[in-house]
Amino acid sequence: MPTSTLSGVDLGADRSPPINTLYVGNIPMSPPLGCTPGVIEDCLRELFQTRPGYEKLLFRQKRTGSMCYVEFKDVSSATKAIDELDGNALNGLAKDGGIHLSYSKNPLHR
Repeated sequence: MPTSTLSGVDLGADRSPPINTLYVGNIPMSPPLGCTPGVIEDCLRELFQTRPGYEKLLFRQKRTGSMCYVEFKDVSSATKAIDELDGNALNGLAKDGGIHLSYSKNPLHR
């Protein structure tokens, strides 16, 4: 199946075009036993808040799992975060290859 491109960027079969908001996948569904409930969000915030262009993080813990979106000032900052942080083990919390970063389908609303 051919992949689509936008401005020379290979999007792959199931990837969204580059925007300033990232989706964080492969987040643990719940904190490990003995850890505080906010440990996953704290680790994610600590990981992203020092990145150039970081603006905000939206984290939700639900019964069906965790979800996280990270907004950056611009697309180049978001792209750099993907290049440098994709696969991060999140201090051992994220298994199976670490967190997976991709461009979000939609930007965060202000």
